[in-house]
Amino acid sequence: QDVQFSVLGFGSKAYPDFCAYAREIDCLLEKQGWDSRLTDLHTVNDKDVDELISWIHDWSSQATIALASAPAIYSAKVVGLTKFKVVAKSAVSATNTTFTLVLKPASKINMQSGDLIAIYPAQDQRERFYSIGYKDGLVQLVVKLFPDGFGSSFLYRLETNQTLQARVMVNPSFHFPKAANAVAVIANGTGVAPFLGMISENESRTPLRLYAGFRHRNEMTAHYVDFADEQIKLGHLQQLELAFSREENPQYVMDLIRRDALYFVELLEKGGCVLLCGALRMQHDVEHTLNELLLAHVGKTIADYKESGQILTDCY
Repeated sequence: QDVQFSVLGFGSKAYPDFCAYAREIDCLLEKQGWDSRLTDLHTVNDKDVDELISWIHDWSSQATIALASAPAIYSAKVVGLTKFKVVAKSAVSATNTTFTLVLKPASKINMQSGDLIAIYPAQDQRERFYSIGYKDGLVQLVVKLFPDGFGSSFLYRLETNQTLQARVMVNPSFHFPKAANAVAVIANGTGVAPFLGMISENESRTPLRLYAGFRHRNEMTAHYVDFADEQIKLGHLQQLELAFSREENPQYVMDLIRRDALYFVELLEKGGCVLLCGALRMQHDVEHTLNELLLAHVGKTIADYKESGQILTDCY
């Protein structure tokens, strides 16, 4: 029996690979000999209801099962919002386009470093997510300011004592692994945010290293060095390793991992954990590097450690 297919992709054009997975699946299905196309590929940008309705109309005209097409059905109001007050915000500069934003919830809320916060800059269905660092009732975001950034520009315009509505999304698969005997956290760019909170909250003094990659040395990276020095004195952090890709003798975090190969292999072999946060490309490169090292030293693949919950990721 002939199988018909219709692919509908959801995503945001704020990211370079908009609906890339949907396009890949659509292309793959088109090449099969056992199926036929029911509709053209449709994509929905930032939960745009009109684009969703366009697919519904296309589907309903071809399929025997009609779908409801009233926009009101799909324009659900965002629920679970919490009010946050801006406590502090850093400034960008000619050498640094990243800023930190510290928020205080108006009421007590259950959250941890590694959870996500969703903001709604236009107060509609469009949302932007940020991984948070959390300590002493305060939420810290690290945000890269883009000239026309929908989320980043909105956050940067906020002033101290202003408020915003946001939704907290619990992300238990990326919380600090308290049962681990040792932990390495790896970030690039703004992915460092949750790790700042995790390090500050490491009261059990679990052996912990931070590996982070940035383009340039600037006032923000100097702040991270000062933060690390303080946390090392408190016993919350063992060491900080930084890589700069646009400085003299450029390096990436993968170079640091290769240099410290024995540390990472022994960490995972003895039951420790590795956490990754940052760009998807960084995740792919780091996982490829770890896989090579594990195969060379212990004859295992990274999949073995993923299955045992020793490698946790929150990349975008």
